[in-house]
Amino acid sequence: MTFLISGIPGHILPSNFGEGGVEDLPGLQLVFSGNRVIRDAERVLRYGEGMVKGLSYYNLTYVLQDQVEIPEVVIKY
Repeated sequence: MTFLISGIPGHILPSNFGEGGVEDLPGLQLVFSGNRVIRDAERVLRYGEGMVKGLSYYNLTYVLQDQVEIPEVVIKY
């Protein structure tokens, strides 16, 4: 499961971005929550592997193993 997050000039995201549940960005607060499947998933955060409309982005990926339970991610702003 992958989310693309636009890069903000001059603001670097830490590798544990979103792990604590609440993240403050310039002018925006994101709240991450979800079920056990997401909390236990491996998280990978990468930057600059591609561009959308000329802008680099952060790629936040949850690596899910074979799951019986349906994963649920909630991102509120």
